[in-house]
Amino acid sequence: MSHWFSVKTRFESKKALMKAAEAMGYYMRHRTKCRGYGGQTTKCDLVMKLPGDYDIGFQNQPDGAYAVVADFWDNHISKYLADPNVLKKAEEMYPEIEKQQGYKAAEANMADAKISKFTKLYNYFLMQEIAQVQGLQYTEAILEDGSIRIEMTGEPYLKGVL
Repeated sequence: MSHWFSVKTRFESKKALMKAAEAMGYYMRHRTKCRGYGGQTTKCDLVMKLPGDYDIGFQNQPDGAYAVVADFWDNHISKYLADPNVLKKAEEMYPEIEKQQGYKAAEANMADAKISKFTKLYNYFLMQEIAQVQGLQYTEAILEDGSIRIEMTGEPYLKGVL
């Protein structure tokens, strides 16, 4: 039985992926197998080894982005990578999404929620990377709800990129 689903989030920066994993206490391994249900594996360019028998992998796509590869069954991944509030909201929305958009859309939304804490960190490090590449200064603030606000100032090196 297979429980592998894709996610909607687009990951483009290898550096930000690796920093987000490290910030959570995990490390990426290169060109190895990603583990899932019943010992099933699939080869990935990057794999974040998680405690237990399930991992999350990333496969480099022709356009340079990284596709998430993971067996999202049950809470094997979400207990390590999900924001509980985001996961709860996705669970509440599941029936309506399934009714309106179908099973695959509902499962993709759940898969995104199951890695929401990781995705938040990825976006944080991606914004830092963009600021550095563009020669921008930035300030950051952690808001009451735990979200991070980043404000960038300066004149970008490459016009039209942001």
